[in-house]
Amino acid sequence: MSVAVSTVHRLLVIKLSALGDFVISFRSFDALRGHFPSTEITLLTTKPLQRLAEATGWFDQVWVDERPAIGKVHQFFALRRRILRADFDLVIDLQNNDRTSLYYHLTLPRQPRWSGIACGCDYHHSRQAQKKWHAIDRESTQLEQLGITRLQAPRLNWLSRVVGSKSYRVTKRTVLMVAGCSPKHPEKLWPPEKFAAAATAMIAAGWQVTLVGTQDDALVNARVKSLCPEVRDLTGGTNLLELAALGQQAGCVLGNDTGPMHLLASCGCRSLVLFGGSTYPERSAPRGGHVDTLQQTEIRRIEIEDVLKVLGLPEAGAEQA
Repeated sequence: MSVAVSTVHRLLVIKLSALGDFVISFRSFDALRGHFPSTEITLLTTKPLQRLAEATGWFDQVWVDERPAIGKVHQFFALRRRILRADFDLVIDLQNNDRTSLYYHLTLPRQPRWSGIACGCDYHHSRQAQKKWHAIDRESTQLEQLGITRLQAPRLNWLSRVVGSKSYRVTKRTVLMVAGCSPKHPEKLWPPEKFAAAATAMIAAGWQVTLVGTQDDALVNARVKSLCPEVRDLTGGTNLLELAALGQQAGCVLGNDTGPMHLLASCGCRSLVLFGGSTYPERSAPRGGHVDTLQQTEIRRIEIEDVLKVLGLPEAGAEQA
C-alpha cells in the first residue's frame, strides 16, 4: 500500500540513537525529503544528535526525546499530547524498538497512520523476519511500503554551509584514526599499541596521522600518542559537524566499529573498519563506495601488516620520492 504525497502534510520521523545508527538513516532521511518535498517533516531524536539533525536541512523541526524511564508516566503522556496536538498525517518509526512501539500504543485511539514494527500499525514492518539484514536494507523495505523505492547515497551539500572557517590542517595525505570506541564494548577495541605501530609506519611513509574522538576516547588516544608522539591529537576538539567535514577533507580513516566511523565513511572518506567477533560487517559496517573491513574473532589478532596492506599507505613514501 502506498501513501499519496498529497495526503501527507505533516510527517513525524522517529530515529533516536546511537550515532552510527543515525548516520545509517541518512539515506532514508534524504529519500523522505525528496519524496515529500512540500511536507512539514519533524524528527524525534535525542539531544546529542539534535544539532547534527538541524544542520542537515532534511527536517523542518527537530524534537528531543528525553527517553523517560518507565516510571515517569507524566513524561510519556506529555509526549503523547505533543504528538497528537501536532496532528501528523503519518509517523515513520525508523528506530523500531520496544520503546518507540510503545509510543504508537500511547496515541490510541487517535493515532495517525503509522509505519513501524508496532503490532497493529497501518504499515507493519516485521523486525523478526529481517533481523539479519543490514539496517539500510531494513529501512529500504520499510519505505518501499510507502511507495519510496529509491534509496541512494545521501546528498551532503549541507556540510559546506555549517562547518565554518575552523581549520584543522587536514588534507588528502591525512589519515584519521578512530582508536576509541564505546566503553561498553571493549571487545571492539583494537589495541592502542597496534594503532600506534600503524601510525608510526604511516608517518615514516610520508603520511600525516590525526587522532579524533570525544573525551570518552581520551585515555586510549593518549596511549597511542605516548607511543607515537608524531601523531596529531584532536580528541575532544571536534563536534559532529566538524568531524564530518574532516571526513570530506582527509585521505582515509582507520578505526574500530563505532559511530564516528559511520559518519566519516558517509562523507566519502575511504575507510577501513576493524571488527571483532561480536558484530558482523555484513549487518553493521558503514555503507559507502570506499569502505573496507577486516575481522578476526578476537580483534587484537588483526595484524598491522594486513591493515597497512588494505590501505596501501606505506606506498606514500615512494610517491613522494
